[in-house]
Amino acid sequence: MNIVIKYYLTCIFLCGISLTDALSQEGELSKANRLFDSQQYFEAAIEYERIAFNSSDAEMIARAKYGKALSHRYQNKFSKALHELNGVFLPTLNNPLRSKILYEKALNHYLLDQEQEALWELNKIKNSHPHTRKVIPLKILSLNKARKFDKAYKTLITFLQEEADNDQKMMSLATDIQALYSKDNLPKAYKEQVARDWSRFIPGAGQIYSKHPGEGMISLLLNGALIIFGIHQIWNAYYFTGYMAGFGVMYKTYTGGMTNAANLAKTQTHNEMVTFNQQVISIIQEIN
Repeated sequence: MNIVIKYYLTCIFLCGISLTDALSQEGELSKANRLFDSQQYFEAAIEYERIAFNSSDAEMIARAKYGKALSHRYQNKFSKALHELNGVFLPTLNNPLRSKILYEKALNHYLLDQEQEALWELNKIKNSHPHTRKVIPLKILSLNKARKFDKAYKTLITFLQEEADNDQKMMSLATDIQALYSKDNLPKAYKEQVARDWSRFIPGAGQIYSKHPGEGMISLLLNGALIIFGIHQIWNAYYFTGYMAGFGVMYKTYTGGMTNAANLAKTQTHNEMVTFNQQVISIIQEIN
């Protein structure tokens, strides 16, 4: 499955838990909210911006910017959403609105693979909303991305104990969680520099390390063939062909192979984390 598709499958659960409930359906925001509800996100963002520009009320500006941020997120413009949210002056806001904005900031950080920033924003609201159905699941997923699996496991178990509606269900899901967080099942981290170094010494070895043995064998055979071709040409006094077509091309494939190995290590690490968090999301949905 394409990595982008897998990434957004992971985010479906998250995007579904922060909707328009935070937006007032009355007054100045009504037109913008109607545009948002009808999935006209671009037009809604423009209307929210108009309201924020013309208003002098701090709370109305905050709500308009929040609505614009939601509109950006639903267009997968996570950086733009964060830009809007960062422009909100939080200390003057009432606690529920402040918490929703902090949560939305954390969610966009998570979607941008900025898990440490997501945790930072979530920690700002944990005192006032320690066990909400929105904050804790996002915190668990962010802890996983940060590879803080022990803390994520404990948080998920606590969430289960507080939210499960019967003991039998709790015991069953607790067993699933324990198996999911077992050492052998945790997503591995493939280091880009290690993959690069392996390919530096043995072409294709970095790809094999990154769980792409097919690409590794192709790299090894291609580089080997070019070396043999270059030696053969030089042996037969075709020096220019040997150096340029043999060793010259091999240098390109050799250095390119190291870069490719590092990229594959990064991609494989991301893919395994996406798959793992999809399993966690399934458990959280069962709890709810």
